[in-house]
Amino acid sequence: MRRFFAEAGRWALAILAVLVVRATVAAPFEIPSGSMLPTLQIGDRILASKFAYGWSRFSPPVTLPGPNGRLSFSDPKRGDVVVFVHPRQGNVWVKRVIGLPGDEVALLHGRLRINNVEVQRERVGVSQLETHGVRMPVTEYRETLPGAASSHAIWLVKDDAPLENWGPVRVPPGKLLMLGDNRDDSADSRVSLDDGGVGLLPIENVLGRADVILFSTAASPRFLHKVE
Repeated sequence: MRRFFAEAGRWALAILAVLVVRATVAAPFEIPSGSMLPTLQIGDRILASKFAYGWSRFSPPVTLPGPNGRLSFSDPKRGDVVVFVHPRQGNVWVKRVIGLPGDEVALLHGRLRINNVEVQRERVGVSQLETHGVRMPVTEYRETLPGAASSHAIWLVKDDAPLENWGPVRVPPGKLLMLGDNRDDSADSRVSLDDGGVGLLPIENVLGRADVILFSTAASPRFLHKVE
């Protein structure tokens, strides 16, 4: 009997250790949609660093009751790909941080503007997007956000799609403005909570920074590929 309790205790400690790591250090997540194409593919498994931004009541595997707020070491940076809890639906989403508190963000004919300055982008070529069983051409660009360490890829179907003329919007304190890299097929901060989007995201809803692709079903090798 003592052996049984000793073994059970070891298993309990191991499970507790896993839960602590998932709550405070890092956790894996699966990409459920194509809103972050071409950066993240549907079905990609990513590792998100929870230590990067600190913790809130959303950090444990089960959301805790209590006041909003965050115990943080640093805030999300413009250009970071972050994992967060949807403010209304309660499930996990992934988008890119575009606007920080105080920023004014707008889109004009597909061109992103931050604080009334047009964001630099370079045309890469044409790719194929398959959505709802239909294939369509998309133009791929490399976009360089102000202050970002590197550029990232975005997809546009056309510059005058419904979501490509939007704003300007001033990001209030304690909020983030999020966009998907697949700009014409992303329910992000351009779409209100009532319409199924994200709205302006409370910072305490952020779970962590997407750092590494652990597994991908994509044809190109992406194992342990850094998320950019």
